[in-house]
Amino acid sequence: MREQKADTSRPTTASDWMAELGQGELDPAQKSELADWLRESPRNVREFLEATLLGQDLRDTAVSREQLDDWVKEVRESRPAIPFTATSKASLADETPVTGREQSRSRLRTWGIAASVALVATISAATYLHWQDGRYSTDLGEQRILTLADGSVVTLNTSSTIKVDFSGQRRNIELIEGEAFFRVAHDTSRPFDVNARDTTARAVGTQFNVRIAGKTTLVSVLDGIVDVRERDLNKPAAEPVLRLLKGEEATVDASRTTGGQQAPRVVKTAHAAPLRAVAWTRGRVEFDSTPLVDVLSEFQRYREFKVSVAEPLQPIKLTGSFDAQDLESALAYIGTLPGVVVETTGAQSFLIRER
Repeated sequence: MREQKADTSRPTTASDWMAELGQGELDPAQKSELADWLRESPRNVREFLEATLLGQDLRDTAVSREQLDDWVKEVRESRPAIPFTATSKASLADETPVTGREQSRSRLRTWGIAASVALVATISAATYLHWQDGRYSTDLGEQRILTLADGSVVTLNTSSTIKVDFSGQRRNIELIEGEAFFRVAHDTSRPFDVNARDTTARAVGTQFNVRIAGKTTLVSVLDGIVDVRERDLNKPAAEPVLRLLKGEEATVDASRTTGGQQAPRVVKTAHAAPLRAVAWTRGRVEFDSTPLVDVLSEFQRYREFKVSVAEPLQPIKLTGSFDAQDLESALAYIGTLPGVVVETTGAQSFLIRER
């Protein structure tokens, strides 16, 4: 039974509402207040969804997924007094005025409902389901910063997907594709595991980067300690096979085969460069004696373009730092190399050949 509170002031943030939900089932008046609060701003809808779904918190609170679906549906099906279209802003300014506080409240409510409807309408069914199972993704060239339920922060790089699974005993992240940088909130009672293919990286409170590239997984540690091990889904978790300290990196190569089966292998890299590995969080891509074709492949992670490199030039190695979104500057630099010509052959199409 929910305790009656002497202070009946209405919650004003997603955290306030989560605290209310943690006390037990909402009464009808509180459910109505929550629905009204969701309508007030698209930010309220977004923050409430993220607060309840990011960490799979619905399993531990009094609100059910079905109830949340009903609230979102209510916001979605609400209709403002004036249709929300590209020209609605002018219409709102030109409507017949009413007086004082009524005018302000009417316009705020109209804007709030319309904006919330517009926000929810932009969420596809697939995206909403992903939110429900704790999955977050970025598109080509997009980056995203997420604050998890425990206070940890995840930065997703381009074309990346993670799935978050938190409980009272564990903090699990599945890196399904791409790359992510983790700033882990310290919690010795709940280790923080990042699973990427056949690799598990475990940290308690640290900063590290995990990238899936081809058949290799790269783990780079900027601060703290990370234990890296091979993961076998058919067996209990094994003891860590490699401990990484600040400034160290390891690769797990799934291309090695034994008896015709994939056999991942954890190897500490000889020339670790974790700061270069996370240059993308600053909008940069950095190279150190990197083959030309690999340099261009890195740029293709951030935008679509086609490039052909003459075979004699493919072994050329580049060292430098570039804006990840500024392909043109990189091509201009490549064109200054002795004996190299860069031609534009079409829209977002290039040829690199011998002079």
